[in-house]
Amino acid sequence: MHAPFDTVCFAVRSATLCLVALLVVPQARAQFSITPTDSLVTSAPADSILTIMQIDVVNEAADSVAFTWRLIQEVVPEGWDVNLCDLGECYDGIPNSATMIPAATDAHAYLKLLVNPLAIIGDGFWHFWIYPEGDEDAKRDLYFRMSTYAVGVGELALGNSILWAPNPSFGTLHLTGEFFPQTRVQLFDAAGRLLGTQRPTSGTLNLTMYPSKSPQILTLVTLQKSSSVPGDRRHVQRILLLPSE
Repeated sequence: MHAPFDTVCFAVRSATLCLVALLVVPQARAQFSITPTDSLVTSAPADSILTIMQIDVVNEAADSVAFTWRLIQEVVPEGWDVNLCDLGECYDGIPNSATMIPAATDAHAYLKLLVNPLAIIGDGFWHFWIYPEGDEDAKRDLYFRMSTYAVGVGELALGNSILWAPNPSFGTLHLTGEFFPQTRVQLFDAAGRLLGTQRPTSGTLNLTMYPSKSPQILTLVTLQKSSSVPGDRRHVQRILLLPSE
């Protein structure tokens, strides 16, 4: 006696689904984590010879994984010398994308930026995607940001008690240091255009009214009045504003 046609079709479909599931399982095991952070921010004197910034990608899968990276955005002052290394290769400059050599289980792949600002003051910003080879849906965003300052200026800024955090931020910042009720904050975009002025309350600043589909660098000029200090205390800080989640 032959099985009904519908029963045969169901069995065929089930076998097909099982085969697809077996093919998908290895892909699903391509797990990884980012360390120490997916948004690395640093600063250095403009006359520094070389600054190295590195973000590691830890392979948490049961098998070796080759990671692919892709450059999404790069904003660099003219004249900076920037090169990139990954697991297995160092490049002259930064190509659009590449696939690293496979990383064993629990091993670290990485993206490493080597920046020589050549005495030029400015801000550099880089946005990458990274994902297991062939699985772009599993991509993670990696951000690097570097600012350079004239000798002496950076040390002065570090000693200033006015600091907005976290940086990078998704839009809500909190003031570290003494807050004065008459505090004003002027916000400028990367081109130097004034976006507006805010009077934060209780040391909290809201930047969510400046949405963007891509990361943007904003300059915050904080002005404070104190009864013990004549005139305005002025502090300049650059913030990397990330797209809202």
